[in-house]
Amino acid sequence: KRPCQATWNFTASWSPMGTLRKSIELESFTDTLLTIQTNSPTEVAEEPDIQPFKVRRPCYLVDMREADVQKSNKHYVNLPQLYPMKVSVDGVGHVWGHKPTPPLAQVPVGQIQEWHVVGVMYHPWHVHVNPQQIISMRNDPWYKVGDFHDTIFPTQAGVATLRTNIDKFTGHMIAHCHILEHEDTGMMGWWNITGTEGTSYAAAKSLDPTCYEGPFPDTNFWGVY
Repeated sequence: KRPCQATWNFTASWSPMGTLRKSIELESFTDTLLTIQTNSPTEVAEEPDIQPFKVRRPCYLVDMREADVQKSNKHYVNLPQLYPMKVSVDGVGHVWGHKPTPPLAQVPVGQIQEWHVVGVMYHPWHVHVNPQQIISMRNDPWYKVGDFHDTIFPTQAGVATLRTNIDKFTGHMIAHCHILEHEDTGMMGWWNITGTEGTSYAAAKSLDPTCYEGPFPDTNFWGVY
């Protein structure tokens, strides 16, 4: 009811071995983030009639939940809680440091990758170049199945199955934990994207016939997509 006032506080915590009170906390402090005060309105506003809608997506963001993924493109990614920090793929991992490390895996351009990632509750999993789509994840209030993200960091799920459309670009695709201390102590790697530069996923339009391959949909730029 109005008038009312609410205050939100924040707590900053330093936990080198993890997050969300899952490890030893070395230092923390709490302060006020913001205060909101509302007054009684002079006029009662009507709730807007919000209609559901669907936008056309570029083909590199096609919904991959129904896609067939080759067995060779499915990988098990492990992000351990203990030092030494590293990204392991299919049981093999290397601590990122001053010397070059082997690629996490060979990744063909123009194909879909599926990664079963363990440890994302403690390590925000970030991948450069290509966005990731959530295929499977349980009990998280923010990350939902079908969403696209470049960083995955659920608060209530330690395991996630993700897919990414390796579109057009070849070469190195960096992946790392987005906690700076973990990244700097070795939790980083790179996927080696192989094949012919410019190759796109050929079955995109079979998943979504309305997806478009150019920079804009094939309609008037200022029109309704």
